[in-house]
Amino acid sequence: MAEGKSITQRKTFLQAAVFAFGALFLWWLLAWPSGPRYRITDLGVLSKHAQVRAVAINDRGEVVGSAAVPRPKDSSPGNMQQFVPPFVTHPFLWTRESGMKDLGLSQGTTGTAVEIDPLGRILVVETVEEFTPGGPSVYGGAFGVYGAGAPLRQPKRIHLIRSASAEEVVLSITGFTSIEDVLFGSGGAFVVAAQDMEGPKRAPPRPYRRLFRWTSECGFEDLGDLGGPVVHPAAVNSSGWIAGYGSTASGEQHAFVWTPDKGMRDIHLSGMKGSSAAALNQRGQVAGAFPTGGDFDEYEPFLWDNGTHAFLAMKSFESCRPLALNDRGEIVGDGIDIPLAQKFYNRFKQFRWVRQLWNQISDRIGAKSSAVLWKDGALYDLTNQLVDGKGWVLLIAKDINNKGQIVGEGTINGKYRAFLLDPVGN
Repeated sequence: MAEGKSITQRKTFLQAAVFAFGALFLWWLLAWPSGPRYRITDLGVLSKHAQVRAVAINDRGEVVGSAAVPRPKDSSPGNMQQFVPPFVTHPFLWTRESGMKDLGLSQGTTGTAVEIDPLGRILVVETVEEFTPGGPSVYGGAFGVYGAGAPLRQPKRIHLIRSASAEEVVLSITGFTSIEDVLFGSGGAFVVAAQDMEGPKRAPPRPYRRLFRWTSECGFEDLGDLGGPVVHPAAVNSSGWIAGYGSTASGEQHAFVWTPDKGMRDIHLSGMKGSSAAALNQRGQVAGAFPTGGDFDEYEPFLWDNGTHAFLAMKSFESCRPLALNDRGEIVGDGIDIPLAQKFYNRFKQFRWVRQLWNQISDRIGAKSSAVLWKDGALYDLTNQLVDGKGWVLLIAKDINNKGQIVGEGTINGKYRAFLLDPVGN
């Protein structure tokens, strides 16, 4: 009798153990992130001023961006040292073999690398700081605009094309108010957005930004606009397509695609408040966003493909922005969680007491950003896809190459850093 009871107890214990193991295994399956997995690399810094921005990556895995370095002591008048930040930005090139390399400055006082092509040519934008006796006005400083004092003219922006070694300046395009944006084009050309003071007559006259293609043989070729005074190119592919956004004659902001055979095409979706295109791949797909918030603080992402718009997944995020797109159709960007307090501020920020209160509490309860990936129709929070990401919170993904490598920015144990994500096998 006792032996039968013992056998029953053992069976009950075995059943309970099997059930517990099964429940634990099921929990493990549900908790383990699905989708692509990544190994993370901290790109480092150039100095104790840890601010660093990763901007672009090519298919060779070379990364460019900007990082803070100490400001030279003789870079501003002595009586203005107290008004300027103690650091400026320098462009950098990161490779797996050499790490982060300071590319230095050629003619400006601060600068950033904004693009790197498949051949390793680097597009650098440098800015010249200017000062007035009444106080400094510093443009293009480290990650922001600083200063006080009398307003100054638009600072001098210098666009330089360098080799990967940064020892050779291949091309220099300079302007005070003329050159606004420069991108690598196809066939040795460059895509340029420039102010055209001879645009449609207005009273009073104002700058009129137009889209151009520049080559050393033909100079500037006017590619047109959407009818309004603003056009901004965001991406170019090797077939000569250009994607971006511009203003219409009625003042709305619309996404556009320019192609060599059809010219400027408005790809805005009727019924939306506005639209912008941020990325373009070799297949002619365009990733962009529609602003949905009253202050254009919230965005709904889309993919445009052969004349058709498809809304992208957002999951629990209230705002998502695509920023880069590779030839495999993988898209990266950021997703924003907007708390109720942030919505209240956006609605009533015209009141001074609301702005004062928000300045005191925004760091604790403001909107939170996450680096995201769209792949095969699904949306992934990249922080959750790391295999070795202890201490990391990924805030924004800036670029993705055709191998699936991703660059962006985040924090590790509270310190702001630039990162590289390498896909790992399933």
